[in-house]
Amino acid sequence: MRLRTRALPPLLALLLAGCGSGPSEDASRRVVDRFQDEVAAGDAAAACAQLTEHLRTTLEQDEDKPCPEALSGLGLEGGGRASRSRVYINSALVDVSGGEDAFLDETRDGWRISAAGCTRSGDRYDCLLED
Repeated sequence: MRLRTRALPPLLALLLAGCGSGPSEDASRRVVDRFQDEVAAGDAAAACAQLTEHLRTTLEQDEDKPCPEALSGLGLEGGGRASRSRVYINSALVDVSGGEDAFLDETRDGWRISAAGCTRSGDRYDCLLED
């Protein structure tokens, strides 16, 4: 999967900056911590379960491999910890120690990762994994 760039719209950035901590922030951080642990442990199948359905499908199509095999080949290290979450309606941005942040969407199955391995450059993010 090629490196992609995700723009953080200025309005969303402003709204996220003013959000406090609550149940959604805690839940989104837990999903990111679980993903980080599973990637670090080499459990790509479990890590794939933390991704949105759309991201899993995109990854499989882009790499022409099942999600666990494709995810293993991306170079994500895992092991980071979620340090901060900003939620706005049904989207979240979670800061991860080590600098690889994650974007999440709230789905019918709870919070799921829509982009991971993201590093910020100005008002843009470069993500190793993104739908």
